[in-house]
Amino acid sequence: MYLNQSMYLNQSMYLNQSMYLNQSMYLNQSMYLNQSMYLNQSMYLNQSMYLNQSMYLNQSMYLNQSMYR
Repeated sequence: MYLNQSMYLNQSMYLNQSMYLNQSMYLNQSMYLNQSMYLNQSMYLNQSMYLNQSMYLNQSMYLNQSMYR
């Protein structure tokens, strides 16, 4: 009895995940009071988010089985 059994498994996974977050806040508040009131209040908010996520999966399986009797 002759048994030949071989198994080849190739599994590779590539994951690229990058996140870019830019958040800036600019607040200018000034108050001037002399029998008068001047209020300047400004708010600048810049928020950007960049998300790149890619996944590559390669899976191959090779099975060779032979039997000789």
